[in-house]
Amino acid sequence: IFPAFYQKKMSFNPQELEMRAQMRMQFGMIKSCFEDCVQSFGEQSLTQREQGCLKNCALREIGQM
Repeated sequence: IFPAFYQKKMSFNPQELEMRAQMRMQFGMIKSCFEDCVQSFGEQSLTQREQGCLKNCALREIGQM
C-alpha cells in the first residue's frame, strides 16, 4: 500500500518513540521557561534574577511531569 520509504519512516521502535517524546517535553519546558524568565539580551550572561527564575521554573515543570 505504502512505498518502501514511507513504510520505513512509519516503523519506529518503541525506544525511539519514547526518546522523541522525552525530547519534545524537554524542549517545551526549556522554551517555556526561557520565554518566561529571560528578559534582556543586553548582557553576556544571565542575571541572578533570571538564573533563579529558570531554576524555579524548571523545578516546577519537572514536578508536573
